[in-house]
Amino acid sequence: MRFRGWWRWTIVWLIGGVLLAWLASPAAGSAPSSTPAPAAAPVPVQVCFQDGTAGYAGTRDTYLDRNSPGTSFGSVDVLRTSGDAGQVALLSFDLSSIPPNAQVQSAYLRLYAVERSAPAALTLSAHQIYRAWQEEQATWNSASAGTAWGAPGCNSTTVDRSAIAVSSAQVNAVNAWFQWDITPLVQLWINDASRNHGLILRGAGDTSPRYSFRSSESSFVTQRPQLCLTYVVPVTQWGQIVGLVWHDRNGDGMRQAGEPALAGARLELWRGQQKLSEYTTTSSGAYAFSTLLPDTYTVIEVNPPGYRSTTPDSRTVGVAAGETVRIDFGDQLVSPPRTSHLPLLGMRYGAATPTPAPTPYWRPGSGLSDKQVNALLRFSDACDRAYAGVDELGVYRTTNGGQSWERRDLGYSVLDMVSVPWNNAYLFAATWGAGVMHSADGGASWTAMNAGLEGHHWLYAIAIDPWRSTLYAATADSGVYKSTNGGASWSPANNGLNDLAVRALAIDPTAGQSVVYAGTLTQGVFKSTDGGASWQKIGPANVRVRDIEIDPLNPNIIFVATDDGVYRSSDGGGTWPAAYHKLAGTRVNTLALLRTGTDASSPLVVYAGREDYGVYVSRDGGASWEAMNAGLPAGTSVRSLIVGGTSAGCPRLYAGTRAGMVWVWR
Repeated sequence: MRFRGWWRWTIVWLIGGVLLAWLASPAAGSAPSSTPAPAAAPVPVQVCFQDGTAGYAGTRDTYLDRNSPGTSFGSVDVLRTSGDAGQVALLSFDLSSIPPNAQVQSAYLRLYAVERSAPAALTLSAHQIYRAWQEEQATWNSASAGTAWGAPGCNSTTVDRSAIAVSSAQVNAVNAWFQWDITPLVQLWINDASRNHGLILRGAGDTSPRYSFRSSESSFVTQRPQLCLTYVVPVTQWGQIVGLVWHDRNGDGMRQAGEPALAGARLELWRGQQKLSEYTTTSSGAYAFSTLLPDTYTVIEVNPPGYRSTTPDSRTVGVAAGETVRIDFGDQLVSPPRTSHLPLLGMRYGAATPTPAPTPYWRPGSGLSDKQVNALLRFSDACDRAYAGVDELGVYRTTNGGQSWERRDLGYSVLDMVSVPWNNAYLFAATWGAGVMHSADGGASWTAMNAGLEGHHWLYAIAIDPWRSTLYAATADSGVYKSTNGGASWSPANNGLNDLAVRALAIDPTAGQSVVYAGTLTQGVFKSTDGGASWQKIGPANVRVRDIEIDPLNPNIIFVATDDGVYRSSDGGGTWPAAYHKLAGTRVNTLALLRTGTDASSPLVVYAGREDYGVYVSRDGGASWEAMNAGLPAGTSVRSLIVGGTSAGCPRLYAGTRAGMVWVWR
């Protein structure tokens, strides 16, 4: 299942007026300074990990089914369990944000029950898992691709799981929460992160009933699995990060006398891939993140509307015990367009005064279900026509720029789509469970094209080189498959690909030999320069890739969306400059690129769909980013993006969301 999450820090220290006044002063230096340490008494910290909001991306969960021993259920929206342990649930949570010396006072796993086979109680016991398993590869027979359990169903009490349960709970209702006290297990994981392989929930041996719970894939964000704990850390001195946002009037990145503090800037504090806190500046321009444990942190600034950054908008620093680190941000007001005198001349000579163009913003469409919109595909010859691939319900189509959508067909989850450029009705869809589906009539009817893909029907992505009748399909656990006959038959193409969980594909059909990029679950990006015959790992290293996009006018420029922000390479993946690692520490699900001219020297605009933070845009080829969320509900998770046109009646951008909506920017 894809990683999502929610957590919050509940400790807030009051920032005094003296500190704020010091921060607002132009003469204040940027060197760290000391402040009196808080009281040394341990302060309880309460935190809940739950996928879906605020950047937490650490839940893995799935279930194993004795009756489907070779099937992975890592991307379905429920966790199934049974009294006879023929269905068991596996869960784990990334706890790397918890200090390694934390003392856990309490820790509860909480699951929300939604289905049951009979109105009877079921006792489920939580056992420690001893070995590594892969969320999207684990089956009844295997912990991961090529690695069998010691006993099917994670049932060996010597190599798979503990024989003694850490906790048990009776489940006896639906539409209700149930919890397991796993305090000693969480303490073990914090003490030794290498032993954190999660837990398994098993029935006690009764043959009935069966219960299902929301998984981290569920569209009901607030009902996903939770791990809530309270801990304390022996505190000697807390650190803090403080700073100021100012109006950099001359745009030189340095604050001079007469350049005032700036209100309305949002500062986000991240540790790794987890967002800890945020603060919006007032008229003082000052911010402070206090009570920080010694660690490395990233501060990201989101500009107020109408401003651009004159200093880096993302800064990563180390904070030692008792240290105050200062980071300031400069923003310059974007010059408004010059007022034209033509309207006045027109009035003088009786001509009509031009009507100003309306300010664009996001507008919702109608006709879609509440299922997640995984993929969008624009017609090559009409910017007001597009397809949407959604969970469970297949494909929808709009012919009026996203104002309304009609369902076409295909009762499977569609995760990606491609078409041939000269016939938008000739579609291929990558589905979750039905393999590659093909339509020659714009989605009115579909045919499976899975010869050679038997047993590998769980697909994340599909790419096409229509000039050579070549397609590539990305599978959940078996790498890349290739077809050279328009999808009639498939064969594996995995030589050199050492991570077979492939989540994204991109192809450069203009190359003499097909150049293909594959984004993987844990090993970053791989590249093939011989049409998939061999692969080389090119980085960025050890990241979960969500999307890969190639500059339409310069195929050496590649953008990669990951759970750790956006990466860019300008040399075909040879290098990934740190200066272009943007939106760091946050999950980016999808990207879209637009050249504003007809050659590679024209400005390159990049759009990014973020988890829980809507759409961000870079107008300088990925060097800096700003929010583009006017009209979009707060907390929107964007899962798919496509660029449309800019002419009258055409949306500039389509955005598909987790909440089952496609928004258009016009």
